[in-house]
Amino acid sequence: MGALLDLLKSDEFRRHTALFVGTYRFDVVAPWVRGFAFAVEQICPERPDDLAGFCEWLVVRFHGGGSLGWDGILRREFGDSDETTKRFFELLDEFLDDLGHRGLSAILDEHKRFEIKKYGRSETP
Repeated sequence: MGALLDLLKSDEFRRHTALFVGTYRFDVVAPWVRGFAFAVEQICPERPDDLAGFCEWLVVRFHGGGSLGWDGILRREFGDSDETTKRFFELLDEFLDDLGHRGLSAILDEHKRFEIKKYGRSETP
């Protein structure tokens, strides 16, 4: 687990998100998380993406929207409220549990099958 997941899974961050980010509203939390992920990628480019597969998992779960990114899918489904941030943490936990049980390749394969069924092709190599 990398720095981003360490932070996102911590009770301290989840209970006091507004102390870290300035608010609990998803329209601020999501770009902050994306910025943190970008910073980690710049500092440690050899480390795998902590959220790899999360967007694909959400696409399958919510039947599309991959071009929106993980934050766009959540925004489309739930809006930009505090409740969306709560749902983000819940869905992240579900994803990580699924990732632990099935693995990233199974999640990506499921996403590829979903794209082929829905669009007749897959953008995933």
